[in-house]
Amino acid sequence: MELTFLGTSGGTHSSDRICSSIAVNIGHSTLLFDCGPGTGKRLSDCHMNWSNIKYIFISHLHLDHVYGIIPILWDLAWCYSSSAVITIVGPKGIKEFIEFMKKMVHMPPPKYTLVYVELEEGQRDVVVQHEDTKKKGGFSVEAIPLVHEPHSHGFIIRNTTRKVDYEKFTQSIFPNKLIPKILTQSELKFDISNDDTGEIISHSCLCSDFIIEKSETLAILGDTKTPSEATIKALEGCDLVVMECTFSQQHEHLAEKFNHLGPKHVSYIIEKARLNQVVLTHFSRRYTSTERRRAFLKYKPEIFSQYSPPVSSSPSDSSPATTKKDSVPSVPTSEKKPQYISNVLYLIDQVKEGISHSCEIDCAFDGMHMQRSKIDGLRKYTVTNQDYRPKISKRSSLVIKKATKDQE
Repeated sequence: MELTFLGTSGGTHSSDRICSSIAVNIGHSTLLFDCGPGTGKRLSDCHMNWSNIKYIFISHLHLDHVYGIIPILWDLAWCYSSSAVITIVGPKGIKEFIEFMKKMVHMPPPKYTLVYVELEEGQRDVVVQHEDTKKKGGFSVEAIPLVHEPHSHGFIIRNTTRKVDYEKFTQSIFPNKLIPKILTQSELKFDISNDDTGEIISHSCLCSDFIIEKSETLAILGDTKTPSEATIKALEGCDLVVMECTFSQQHEHLAEKFNHLGPKHVSYIIEKARLNQVVLTHFSRRYTSTERRRAFLKYKPEIFSQYSPPVSSSPSDSSPATTKKDSVPSVPTSEKKPQYISNVLYLIDQVKEGISHSCEIDCAFDGMHMQRSKIDGLRKYTVTNQDYRPKISKRSSLVIKKATKDQE
C-alpha cells in the first residue's frame, strides 16, 4: 500500500494546504478517503492515475470533507469506460447529496456506474471486500464509528499479498507445471506411476502449504473527539494510523468544543492502542505547514507567534539574522499570554509528552507520499518526498523570469 496526502488542512484551506483528502494505492486500485475542495487539482498535481479510482470513502458530511467529490465525479466521466464501477461509501445521506448536486450542476450522464454504501450512525462493518483477479491477494475496508457531529466514521484497510514459496515447492515431489495452479486452487493433485509395478500412486496436498502470505493494516480516522474503547481496541496491531490533531495544547478547549482531537487526546489513543507509527493531519490553518519556511522560522520565530520574548539589541547578542528592526516590542509581564505554537511540527513533541512507549510520529503535508519499506530489519512506512511543489513547464518558468526582469 502507498499513501499520498492530497489535503491536510482542517476546516478551511490555507495558502499551501487544501482540505482533507488521502489517496491509497493498492495494486491497480486507488482508494480516496474524503474529498475536500481542490482534491481534483491535487490529484493532477501529484500525477495520480484517475482511471484507477475505484472507491471513494467519505467520513462525514462536513463541507471540508465532501465538497470536492462532485468535481471529481465530473472529471471521472471523461476517464472511465462504460463498464467501470465506482463504489462510494459514506454516512446516510451521501447518495441524496451527490444525486442532488449532479442534478443542480446539470452533470451529463456518466459512462461509469455509481454504487452507494450508506452507513448508519454507530455502525461497524466490513464495507468493501476486493479480491485480486489473479488471486495474488486482496484487501478489505472496515468502517468503525467515531464521535463527531454530524456522525463520522474511520476506516481500517487490511491488505493481503500472496506468493508462491518456490524453494519449498521445488523440494516437494510435485512437478513445476503445477506452479500456476497454486494461487488459483485450494488443493494440488498429481499421479505418479511406479516403473517396476506399473502401480499409479496419487499424491495431493493443500495449496496453502506452498503459499507465503503477508498482510499490512492501515487505519484512517475522520474527524472525531476521543473515540470509544471499542474503536481504540480496533486500532491495535495497525501498522500505521492516520489521525487528526486539529489543535495544539494551548487550544485544546477548542478541540473539546468542536469535537476534534488535540495532543493529549492523540497521546491517549496511542497509549491505549499501543500504536507504533502515527501520522497527524487535519491541522488548523492557524499553524503553518511542516515544510514552509523552516529555515525562516529558525531565524525569525517572532513573526510566527503572537507573543515572543523581546529580542536583545545588545552588541553581544546581535547577529546578521537578528537586527534591531526585526525585534518585537516586549509585552509587560502582567499582560503576557501563554505562547502558542506556530508550526505543526511542534505538535509531535506535545503528543510524545503523553506516551510512555516508542512511537514514530510525523506530520503530513500536502503531496506527502509514503510507502512501506524494510529499514533495520523492520517494515514501516517511510516518506519518499521531502517537499511538494506543483511542476512548472519550461515555457512558464521563462515567462516568470522575463516578468521578474521587466519589474526590475
